[in-house]
Amino acid sequence: MVVTGWISEVQNQRRRASEVLNAPRPQRTARMSPDQIADMVGQLGDIVTVLDEADPEDLAEIYRQLGLRPTYHPEMQKVRVRAQPVADSHGKPLVSEAQHSA
Repeated sequence: MVVTGWISEVQNQRRRASEVLNAPRPQRTARMSPDQIADMVGQLGDIVTVLDEADPEDLAEIYRQLGLRPTYHPEMQKVRVRAQPVADSHGKPLVSEAQHSA
């Protein structure tokens, strides 16, 4: 009885993995030109100054909403930033397996 349940669970996992791997991928948008990138950066304004002067709690929330996880390494005097987008390129929220099973 236990083996039958385990086999069924493994088959379901395999089926889900196959569905994910075989799902159609969203079409990539065309690459931006250097002028488009410069325009976008210009539209952001002086974001560096804004972030530099932000309250630490506000900055933490900004990073959280952008899906950024900065970690300071004092021995190297460097910050490592890990990007974990909270949505895909279509704005659909991403759900990790851990969040899904919780």
